[in-house]
Amino acid sequence: MSDFGFETLLKEKDLKYNDKWAPTSVTQFCKLLRQGILNNIDEPICKNVAYNLQYLQYLDFQMRELKLHSVIYAMICKTFIITSMSIVEAIFYYILKSNNENKTSNEELIFTTKSNKKKCNDDELIIETNIYKIVEPKRVEMSLDSMIKKMEKKGYLDLKHKYFPYLKHFKDLRNKVHIHISEDSLYGTDYWQFETADVLFVKYMLLNILTDGNISKKFISDKPNVRLVPKEYVFLTVTDEEIQTIKRKYSL
Repeated sequence: MSDFGFETLLKEKDLKYNDKWAPTSVTQFCKLLRQGILNNIDEPICKNVAYNLQYLQYLDFQMRELKLHSVIYAMICKTFIITSMSIVEAIFYYILKSNNENKTSNEELIFTTKSNKKKCNDDELIIETNIYKIVEPKRVEMSLDSMIKKMEKKGYLDLKHKYFPYLKHFKDLRNKVHIHISEDSLYGTDYWQFETADVLFVKYMLLNILTDGNISKKFISDKPNVRLVPKEYVFLTVTDEEIQTIKRKYSL
């Protein structure tokens, strides 16, 4: 990732590619990703993860370089969390798939029938019947929630158990991509749901996943409890002061 400032992206500057800010290349990201249990990660998944890491770099760049309107800042925080959780989902999906953890089903829904209303005490009931046919077993799409639960149970990563409930929390925040989902109050809107502490925490967990010892041993330092960070992932690091910001909101 280049160190150029935001002004280098202005069209009026008319700068050449090498003279303006640019994210880390897809090739570099894919080289980092293809290690350990991600060694044989599918090419499309690997590239999609790399594209989204590039986008996170750009979002981080905006938050660092620009004096943003508070609503715009909240929306960037939201996008950062949604994108980060998409990366987590892709990594978890590949790990579970490569370990044959996908559920399969040999049932295919043909149609559904509903009965007329029936009385039961003072209630009116409708009976719904699903008709299936038996087919060759197919993989069933896993929800992110089920992936998080399975990853915690199986222990494919070194990620501490205490972080999995927070991954579920950020999964719920990711669902706010559907903007009609909100609580029945002003504080249920996106503006009040996304802030700096959330971005810092999702950065912290994403970095821990990307540099997990089961993905690459070379990220582990000789010093106990110290994890090395490749320069490509430095934008995901948080300072000691930022850790305190996380702790003020989340009970770590």
